Parts: sequence; C-alpha cells; structure tokens
Amino acid sequence: MSFLENGARRTYTNGSEPENAPVLLLAGGSYMQGYGIKDENVVGAVLAERFPEFAVRNFGTGGYGTVQSGLRILREIDGTHDAPPVAIIYGFIGHHLARNVATSDWISSLVTSDGSVLIPPYLVEDGEGGVAVEEARTLGLWPLETWSAAISALKRRVAPHWVSGTPMGQARRLTVLYLKKLQRKAADLGIPFVVAIFRTGTLDESYTLGIEEDLASVGVDVIDCRFEGLQTNPTAYQVGGNGHPIPSVHEHWAGCMGEWLHENTAALR
Repeated sequence: MSFLENGARRTYTNGSEPENAPVLLLAGGSYMQGYGIKDENVVGAVLAERFPEFAVRNFGTGGYGTVQSGLRILREIDGTHDAPPVAIIYGFIGHHLARNVATSDWISSLVTSDGSVLIPPYLVEDGEGGVAVEEARTLGLWPLETWSAAISALKRRVAPHWVSGTPMGQARRLTVLYLKKLQRKAADLGIPFVVAIFRTGTLDESYTLGIEEDLASVGVDVIDCRFEGLQTNPTAYQVGGNGHPIPSVHEHWAGCMGEWLHENTAALR
C-alpha cells in the first residue's frame, strides 16, 4: 500500500495522473482505500485504467465514515484547488453508521499515542429537524493514568460511555440527511455525486436494510454495487479470510461505478 502526499491512495502505479484531465474524486473508508491489497488492484486504479480520460483520485481512508469522507469532499470542492472534481463517488458500508454517530464501541478503539481517547467528528440533530457535524475532541489522561495500568484500563472501558455521541437509533436518518447536504452542495457546483453501496449487514440489519431507498427518496443518486459473495460468504472474498475485500471484489465495484460514469459524465469525456 502506498500513498501520495495529499493522503490519497496511489492510483497510477506506472506514472503520474494525466495532466489537465477532469478529476474523478473517490471517497470512503478502508473498502474504497483498498486496505491490504496492492495499489494496482484497488478500485481507483482499475477505474483509472478503464477511464484514462479522467484523473482518478482515491481519498478512501481507513477508519473513515460518512462524516470524515464528507469533510474531505468539501475540502476538495471548496474552490481553493486548481482542479476541483467533475464527479464524486462515495463508497458506503453499513459500519459507517456507527462511525457517523460516534458509538461507544467505536470510540473505545480510538486511542491516541499518549493515551487520550479520540472522539472524531460525528452527526447530531441541528435543533430544526436537520443535521449538523459536532467537532472532534479528545478526552485527556486521567490522574495517575501513566503510572497505573489498572486506571488506564478502567478509562478505556468506561470513558467512551460518558462521551459517546448520538444514539445509534438516529444514525441512519442523520446519515441520509448529511448525504443529501453533500449532494446539494455538489449539485450547486454542477458536480454529479453518487453513493455507491459496497456492503450492508455489517451492523444489525435493521440499521442498514433499505438505506438505498431512503437516499433515493430524498434525491440522492445511489448505485447498488454490493458483491453477492461478500454478503453471503464473506470469508471467501476477504484478505486472509477475515480482512478487507480481495481484488475481484474491487473489479466488480469498478464495473458498477463505471456504468454510472458512462451514464453521467458523457459530456466531460
């Protein structure tokens, strides 16, 4: 796995991206990033080979949910870049819902090198039935924590429950509203935006089942890129049997996303 200075996964393994080409922006978590597989097998690299007329930039990042992916997207379309994207694809998996509301289970795994607990940006109600983003913060060291393993273990066990974010029951609705805001912002700039469903069922199915219909109902473009084997027999299609998707799954995603590109970016090619 290799990365560029801007944090993107390396897409062009035999050179640099094409000059003056329209930019295709990919965003998401470790599935979009292609964690655990070679650069040339990641969905971004496959798309770059199939669509040489685009400069494909893959900002998929391990641990990211919809919120962090959205913040990256907003940074890339804020008008400060020489080449803003002409199309955006966000890759969604079910576990993004837990990350989007900073559940205690999720927070408990986010500990910095000095022992502080990290609470990343997460979604909250805005008081008017809409959605807002709560800023990131940390919970610092407890007294004597650096001297006592027992105190450190106790903090890691109980602190996430004290500082956890929005209830999980609100995750799906808030995620849909947030993606609608991203889609509207992109539309205002004339940029096609789509949510690619990579995998559901990675949480209790009641949280993820039918989210594509919810998104479509508020006008967010959605493509169902789920790979059947990953849904029904995941160990056969994951690196090491319990990791992230293998190259054949990325090939499938590239085919699915490629169909959307053909239909929505003809005027750009």
